[in-house]
Amino acid sequence: MGRSEWNNFVKKVYEQNKSKPGYSLGDAMKEASELKKSGKMRMSSTVSKRSRRSKKGGKSRRRRRSH
Repeated sequence: MGRSEWNNFVKKVYEQNKSKPGYSLGDAMKEASELKKSGKMRMSSTVSKRSRRSKKGGKSRRRRRSH
């Protein structure tokens, strides 16, 4: 499973504030929660497109035609 929009948002908040002394991931989660509640959660610029994954095995089975 890929990263969700929430995980990306928390990571963005953490990256912006990690230079503060004593700032932790928990602090970023609390701050991100408050921003989400106030409607300031904007991810349009940081959301990455998910890549397609093929099915396990990768080969499809085909029936052979008998003439």
